[in-house]
Parts: sequence; C-alpha cells; structure tokens
Amino acid sequence: MVRAVRGMRRGGARERLLRRVQKMMGFRFTAQGEQDLAGSGSGSGGGRFERAKPFQRTDVDTMGERIKHMNIVGNAEGFLMMVKGFQSRVRDSHEAVSFFSRAIDKFDEVLTSNPNSKVSLVQCSRALVALDEEIRRQTHSDFVFDSPRISRANDYLLRAVDLDPLDPLSLYHYAQFLEMCGKLDLAEEFYLRVLEVDPNYVEALHSYGSLLDERNDHDYAERFFLRIAQQH
Repeated sequence: MVRAVRGMRRGGARERLLRRVQKMMGFRFTAQGEQDLAGSGSGSGGGRFERAKPFQRTDVDTMGERIKHMNIVGNAEGFLMMVKGFQSRVRDSHEAVSFFSRAIDKFDEVLTSNPNSKVSLVQCSRALVALDEEIRRQTHSDFVFDSPRISRANDYLLRAVDLDPLDPLSLYHYAQFLEMCGKLDLAEEFYLRVLEVDPNYVEALHSYGSLLDERNDHDYAERFFLRIAQQH
C-alpha cells in the first residue's frame, strides 16, 4: 500500500487515501499506527510513509470479517489505477484505457483469492464501465448492454447485491449502473431499495430525485431534494 501511494503529493492526500481504504476495508490501526498516519500529511517529513519507515502488518490492530481473506494492496492499487484512468481521460484516451485495464486486472486478482469481496466486485464493475465508455469513444461505437464488458459489470454488481441485499452502497451502484444502461424502471426500483435501507443516503436521494425530474415528475422529485436540504 505504501509503495502505491509513495509518489503522491504531500498535504494530506496520502492520509486521505488510506483513510478511504481503511473505511472501505473495515480495519483499524494501533495507537502508534494512528499517530504515524496522522503525521504523514503534515509535510514535515515524519510519519511512516517515508521509505525507511513503511507501515507494517503490526501497525494494524484488528481486521473486520470483510477483509479476512482480502488482498488490501490489490484493491488499493486497483482503485489508484482507476483514479488515474479518470484523470487521463481528457489528455490521453489511450492512456486511460491502459489504466482502466490495469485496474480491472488488480481487482480480478483479489477476486481470484476472495470471490465474495463486495468492494472488488463493485469497483471492478466501475472500471469495466469506464473502459467500455473509453473504447466506445475511440471507436465511435454505440452502447450495447450485451457487450462482454457491460455484461460482466452487470454480473459483478448482481453478485455484490446478492452477497448483501441490505448493503446500500452495492444497491446504489447497481441503481446507477441500470440508469446508465437506460433501464430506468429497474433503476428506480433499486434507488428505492437503497432508501428503504438508509432513508438519508444523500447520493441516492439526489440521483433518484434527478431521475424523477428528467421524467418530468417535478413535484415528486422536489420531495427528495428537500430531504437533502433538511440534512444540511
């Protein structure tokens, strides 16, 4: 993990990345690990992000069941490759394709050892969709739901939902995927499933409200936008 983020700028970017991975994976650092992590974004040269002081397995206090057999480094590297792909889209489409392909390879490596990794399934589906979009842009081809990449993304998201039907993140990503595919009635069903599990899921409130607004159901859409406003 350290090797993957060593080249990032200081100013807290590396700490934010690890915090995001920590949240996704469900692990907790020891007191010393927390201290070192907090010091990594100070720009003072401290912290164990330095080459001579990498994080060790002993810095992790506990690991949740979600990552008992999960390759944390593989997921982190896949996520980084995907981020680089999104960043490369404007300046170099071919470079973006390369990054998305590498991200898929990383997530698939994790899924080989842990086929039930919801994080890997969801993130790999995102990389597959992004790769499909980029290749279609290059070839000026139309979207095809039954294409190998989109079919695979659909299968991965369904597996994530089946693994935990009450996980709002998996449900939300599948709703977004269905909307992107033009399957609006099914997307609506999954947005509502997200909100049944978590009525205050802001992203789902906004996405579903936008979907309703595009369908000219403005009054009903406004209810969901108001719910967002009431939370802030």
